[in-house]
Amino acid sequence: INQIIQEMELPYEWLPILKRRCDERGIIFLCTPFDETAVDELEKVGIVAYKMASYSVNNLPFLKYVASKSKPIILSTGAADEKDIHKALAAIKSTGNEQIALLQCTAKYPAPLETVNLQVIPLLHDKFGVVAGLSDHSREPSLAPLGAVALGAKIVEKHFTTDNNLPGPDHGFAILDTELVQLVKDIRNLEKCLGSEEKKVLEAEKELYEFARSRIHASRDIQAGEIFSRENIAILRSGIRKRGLEPEYWEKVLGKTSHRNIPVGEPITMEDL
Repeated sequence: INQIIQEMELPYEWLPILKRRCDERGIIFLCTPFDETAVDELEKVGIVAYKMASYSVNNLPFLKYVASKSKPIILSTGAADEKDIHKALAAIKSTGNEQIALLQCTAKYPAPLETVNLQVIPLLHDKFGVVAGLSDHSREPSLAPLGAVALGAKIVEKHFTTDNNLPGPDHGFAILDTELVQLVKDIRNLEKCLGSEEKKVLEAEKELYEFARSRIHASRDIQAGEIFSRENIAILRSGIRKRGLEPEYWEKVLGKTSHRNIPVGEPITMEDL
């Protein structure tokens, strides 16, 4: 294990190079520290937020140190329960830092789909009052992330690589760079599909609203003074006709007397009663 960790260690001298490259590409530079020295080095390059690993959830002194830098903290919650999360949040907030996001995470590599547990995402948001998201360790490229976004996730973390056969513990379950590109496109399109919580007639529906909405019409020629009945009126789609009474007025129209001659197919209006 120590050898694996040593092979994964990021040399501090790489940090300013990576930060500069991210700035050139318009990418927010993030990095996960595991000790205070790493935090200090990241502060030197001007990191704007910290992504904290699940394994730091119960390291309350360390969380306080990171929080003391007054930067947003994105905290994964793999192998943690609600009690652990409460303690972690309390530690962070004790520094006056309330810029916190929590990620639902399953500490298994790769994580079987049945362990992803997306339903926790709205719980994290509602119960802890923070931005919620998903750190996904499943190999499936988009299923869990898209489900997470549909459930309100604002952050999605996904491991990616250029080759699943590269040495190291993460490459085998990481998605390919091409799959990552497609995932981002899929998420953006899903966000369009989600729309808003307001239920109303959309501008795109206006044409069909006018054409297909049902209204009360004459089902045969009606003479002035004739009583409206089931034999001479019907509920029909409006088509290109002018608008008549909505079906909710059906019972009120029945039994009333027609005020004018109404040709078959014409809509019944309030002025006709």
